[in-house]
Amino acid sequence: MVVDSLKFPTRGEDGMMRAIIGGGLLLASAIIPLLPQLIVNGYSLQSMRAGARNDPNPPEFDDWEVLLKDGAYMFGVTLVYTLIPVMLLFGVLFLGFFVFSFGAAAGSAAGEGGAAAGGGIGLIVMLVLGGLAFLLLMLAYYVMPAALVGVATTSSRWWSRPS
Repeated sequence: MVVDSLKFPTRGEDGMMRAIIGGGLLLASAIIPLLPQLIVNGYSLQSMRAGARNDPNPPEFDDWEVLLKDGAYMFGVTLVYTLIPVMLLFGVLFLGFFVFSFGAAAGSAAGEGGAAAGGGIGLIVMLVLGGLAFLLLMLAYYVMPAALVGVATTSSRWWSRPS
């Protein structure tokens, strides 16, 4: 099963060409931040559909517009699952930094021991709340693959339906 999954991307007539195109798009995403990654995400979603249909060959890089739209759809689902935990994580880290800084500053007015206590309280708040936000993010990343496979297998392409 593991060997089959590793060989899946290069199956078929143009297997190496698909690998080169996908690798090139991933390299291009380092220069052009979003567009190539959306195309690769769309290809991933189509690969999930092919796997769910027990298709022996992976999809081709042929309809770039559909790949881009599928990738945007996948990006949207990923964003919905991770937006709240990521915002919470950054908010906690931002808040914790200021509590740590102001706690240390306020404590320093009381003397050396006060600075350590104020900074320590800020650090504890930042670590506890940051840890909870991180756990929420890990929970989101745990359920997201199942959600993406569900999207790949049950969603109709709403943008390609005739009006």
